[in-house]
Amino acid sequence: MVLIEPPGYAHSGCIQELADTIFSALKILGLEARFGGELRHGEQQIICGAHLLDERAAADVPIDAIIYNTEQVTPESHWLGGAYLNLLKSRTVWDYSERNIERLRAFGVKNIALMPVGYVPELRRIPQIHEDIDVLFYGSVNERRAPILDALSAKGLSVVRLFGVYGAQRDAFIARAKVVLNLHYYESKVFEIVRVSYLLANSKAVVAECGVDTEVETDIRQAICGVAYDELVPACERLVADLPARRALGERGYAIFAERRAEQFLHATLTRNTSN
Repeated sequence: MVLIEPPGYAHSGCIQELADTIFSALKILGLEARFGGELRHGEQQIICGAHLLDERAAADVPIDAIIYNTEQVTPESHWLGGAYLNLLKSRTVWDYSERNIERLRAFGVKNIALMPVGYVPELRRIPQIHEDIDVLFYGSVNERRAPILDALSAKGLSVVRLFGVYGAQRDAFIARAKVVLNLHYYESKVFEIVRVSYLLANSKAVVAECGVDTEVETDIRQAICGVAYDELVPACERLVADLPARRALGERGYAIFAERRAEQFLHATLTRNTSN
């Protein structure tokens, strides 16, 4: 299991939990596995964060490596071109999104399979403490996200915005948040399950942009407070003011997500790869 972490680049942290999940699922299945940051020839590797490789490093990726794509496939993404697209076309690819898979196939990526994001017990590691932050948002802020965050602050809610904060430092803020807000960055509107899964695993109340055209799995839609863009602010207000409703949402989200066993998804995907 490899997580690409270029020197001085903190944002690999946004897929750390996904890499942790796959690594834990491999061990649950009884497979010999190790976690590292180096590409090695002579052993099959599952790679998260391959979009961060430069052209030279991408060309050196072992031919039998599995690339887990975490990037939304949209014309707006600056990752989907050049070295990374060539890498996807020449290796086995896994993706969490059917919509991404359809679009990648249109780009000429052929050897690709669905690998949903699931739960492992190791994800459940954020303590339940006193929640003194009304709304937490983490991620980059663009013209879609800023108006919602500004509107929440204008309503008098305490809103914390984090960028480039990962691991234990970010988890400390998650523990203090009454509501964690998830907003689309791109108009492609693929649900950000890689981000939200960690919150569900830790029983956090998630308010998420989830319109009729958002690609989101049916069970996950039931695990969150999913509303259209224009309803995000009032939805946050309601949950911030209603402790029993927040707790019920967090408990329901955890119960639903915990049924999505990552090792079962992984076994099914590995079996398909072997039979192809």
